Amino acid sequence: MKKGILIFGFLLVLAACYKEVPDEQPDPFAGQDNTNNNTNKDSLDPTSFAGLHKQIFSVRCAVPLCHDGSFEPDFRSIESAYQNLVYHPVVKNDAQNSFTYRVLPYDVDKSWLIERLTTDDPVLGRMPLYADPLSETQLNNIKAWINGGCKDVAGNVAVYPNLQPQVINRFALDSLNKRLDTLFDGRFPAPFIVPPGINFTLGVQVKDDSTVTNKLKNLQFKFSYDKDDFSGATVKPAIYLIQDYIIVSLNSSQFQPNKTVYFRFYCQDEHHSSSAEFPQNASPFYYKDLFAFIVK
Repeated sequence: MKKGILIFGFLLVLAACYKEVPDEQPDPFAGQDNTNNNTNKDSLDPTSFAGLHKQIFSVRCAVPLCHDGSFEPDFRSIESAYQNLVYHPVVKNDAQNSFTYRVLPYDVDKSWLIERLTTDDPVLGRMPLYADPLSETQLNNIKAWINGGCKDVAGNVAVYPNLQPQVINRFALDSLNKRLDTLFDGRFPAPFIVPPGINFTLGVQVKDDSTVTNKLKNLQFKFSYDKDDFSGATVKPAIYLIQDYIIVSLNSSQFQPNKTVYFRFYCQDEHHSSSAEFPQNASPFYYKDLFAFIVK
């Protein structure tokens, strides 16, 4: 238990450090925009999601190297923007971890989107970065949409989804609690470096929208030398540590040296019949590279 407490003390800093990483993936919603691209943007209801996307998100946020698919949330299309906002778990958060969702229907104060658009925190940064803030009218239009239940483009009020558990961080520590997952071979994102012949702890931080982390079941890690094929993966049971942290103890001699070892985490909440998997085959390439290590 003493080791667990020491590890937890070190991990307290990790939740605030996990960054939304660049994405080079194609928009999975491309070509599904239900609005007429020839529609005059001023003819749309400015408090509808179609109006917000055409007048704000697509022109102020989906700009090169921002939310054009380079970083979450992805505002390239109406569908990707909606799915990346409403009831979407936050990745970043404030120092008090006050927010659960990027947008929470009917609740402006608990919607991370509004916080990011209005914050005066110089470290967090107000969105859009390095540009003029949204006008009071634009902010009020977004708030009106949220307070109206976050209706989609068909006019349907948002329905709370029961999501699979979400992995929001990963870490690796040696026996002295020295962080291993920050040791790279000069490039990023990339597998981290693990020295040969050492005991180390591999873990994830997990959140679920309906099940507390210590009630999650079927906890396990799988390890493969093929980033997309885990059919013959080595399976290691994991244990709940404390709060939202789940770990597995390993020795690097279990793995072939100088070969990339890809790992995935699995768990099951109380409302799904199948386990959540992260990363998945469909996940962006950088998650697969970050959830990997090389023994050398």
